[in-house]
Amino acid sequence: MAGAFGYTLAIVAAALALRRVPIELSRWRMRRRSRLLSDGSGDDESPGARATSPQDRQGEPQAGRVGGRLRRRFRRALEDAAVPCGESQAVAVWGAAVGVGIVGGLVLASAPGAVAGAGAGLAGPPAALWSARHRRQRLVVEALPDFLERVARSLRAGVSTGTALEEVVPATGPLGEDLARVLADVRAGSPLPAALDRWRSRRPLPEVNLAAAALSIGASTGGRRAPAVDGVAATLRGTRATQREIASLAQQGRLSGLLIALLPLCFLGLSAMIDSGSVVALYGTPVGMVCLVAGGVLNIVALVWMQRITRLP
Repeated sequence: MAGAFGYTLAIVAAALALRRVPIELSRWRMRRRSRLLSDGSGDDESPGARATSPQDRQGEPQAGRVGGRLRRRFRRALEDAAVPCGESQAVAVWGAAVGVGIVGGLVLASAPGAVAGAGAGLAGPPAALWSARHRRQRLVVEALPDFLERVARSLRAGVSTGTALEEVVPATGPLGEDLARVLADVRAGSPLPAALDRWRSRRPLPEVNLAAAALSIGASTGGRRAPAVDGVAATLRGTRATQREIASLAQQGRLSGLLIALLPLCFLGLSAMIDSGSVVALYGTPVGMVCLVAGGVLNIVALVWMQRITRLP
């Protein structure tokens, strides 16, 4: 029992230490960015940083090109998931997850547990990024109704569509970043309808297409612009309400599948903490290893199956 208490304290201490990691990494990143700005160079590790030009990559070796492609994919994954950190900070958190997994595995099940913990730490962050790959799109869609309603209020005051966009563009968030690019195109001399068309091509979503069409019609033909924009906002708000209701109805099944998948892992962890000898047969004998791997694979298959059954269209 004393050993189980010590294991619990070690896990709690590791969790508390892990909570400090993002804060310290953020402070380190701010200091590093200040040094780079003082030297006159920008930070090329932000999620919105652009890839280098083809002329700059002509002299790169093959390994450098492969690394560049991996970095661009990683940066794109961070952007799609709307993760508010740079590449270096995300990699540091990834390494911390691997370290915590190794330490927790060693405490629970010695060497085999360390291997399993390292695998979980390596696969966990990429799996989280993959599961959140549509988060930026969801944030854009959720912010559109309020934004369009504010645009309609500005249009009723008699301003142009471009001025209304500048007045109500969100200061932060994915929608604010998209609209900042639209306004930058307008300031560079592009007509507002053309800039909105480029936004639709960059963000191919039905909601964005509808909003851009309403703003383009008002900018090009004039007329009663505010009622059209208000109507689009009401349509998007009603659609989102229906989607939220459907998601709430499907959430119970998704949570049930997740609970069923986590129960065997929790039971195995508790058994290892209370009486490590009870799980020695799982990783100490060939038959036990086969059973452990087969059970894990079936557990993952069941979780994926449940998620696909309750996945929204």
